[in-house]
Amino acid sequence: MSVVKPTGEVLHVDDDPATLRLVNHLLTKRGYQVESLADPREAMRRLELTGTRVVLLDVNMPHTSGMQILREIQAYGGYIPVIMLTGMLTQFTLTEALSHGADSCLFKPIKKPEKLYEAVASAFRKLDRWRELLLELNERKLLATETTGMC
Repeated sequence: MSVVKPTGEVLHVDDDPATLRLVNHLLTKRGYQVESLADPREAMRRLELTGTRVVLLDVNMPHTSGMQILREIQAYGGYIPVIMLTGMLTQFTLTEALSHGADSCLFKPIKKPEKLYEAVASAFRKLDRWRELLLELNERKLLATETTGMC
């Protein structure tokens, strides 16, 4: 398994202070910039203000669910990988998260940090692949425009 150099920011939304501290500690130790948010009602505003590239969401929170925030992120536009965190160990929860566009789902409590590291690194690798494809697309468009302009 290759180690990806962390870049960008991670927004972690969870109503459990212990989980917020643990995830912040684990990911910060790996070089990520983590913003921990205990109030899920602030998630979209923070996402819009910070330009966060990857989001970790608790599923079951007061005021609004992680699934609702996931749907809002998907509707927001662009590609923002979302990793769901849940203590609700049901197949329905997992299926619902994936069907609404989550990139991954991890179970709480986090007993194996390696799974968290891999999920976050994978999300950043996906973002990098999409960025490379967009750059290539723009280069090809420019080349096509230059070629047709010369004829």
